[in-house]
Parts: sequence; structure tokens; C-alpha cells
Amino acid sequence: MLFDSQVLSDISNNPTFETPSSATVIDINNAVDWYINTLATVFQDEEPWLEESFLNSCYSLFSSILFKNFSHKVNERIVTRAVEACVRQYFVE
Repeated sequence: MLFDSQVLSDISNNPTFETPSSATVIDINNAVDWYINTLATVFQDEEPWLEESFLNSCYSLFSSILFKNFSHKVNERIVTRAVEACVRQYFVE
């Protein structure tokens, strides 16, 4: 599937994330959520990592100023979302 990841790149390189003191946790969480939700919507295959556009989208996050300045909070949000998804899948449904 072809996917234009420019929107995701624009979000993660937003001026809000240019300095370590310029973004709130809510800003960071919203940006990460946007990434995750967009990737989950666009790439619904069982193995999305085999698609070049998926990898490029992930690369754009991990090479962004968002990740450069807030990597700990980005990683924390990714792990939180993964744990929440596992709980929903295995304990709620």
C-alpha cells in the first residue's frame, strides 16, 4: 500500500517539539497517539513491517525532533499504548 507519511513527519517535526521544555506531556502523547492511530488504520496487514512505507513512517518518528528531544516520553507512551492494547485484547474482550 502506498502511503504519504508527510503528515506524520510534519506532526513530529512541529515547532512545539524544538526544545526539551517546549512541549507538554499531553502534546507528546497526542503526537504519538496520532502516529499509532494512523499507522494502525493504514497498515492493517499482519506483517506491516514488510512494507517500505510503514518502515519509512516509523523512521520519520524516530528521526524527528519529537523523538530527539522527548525520546523517554515517546517510548513511555508507546509502551503504555502496547500494554493497554494487550489488556484489552486478552482480559477485556
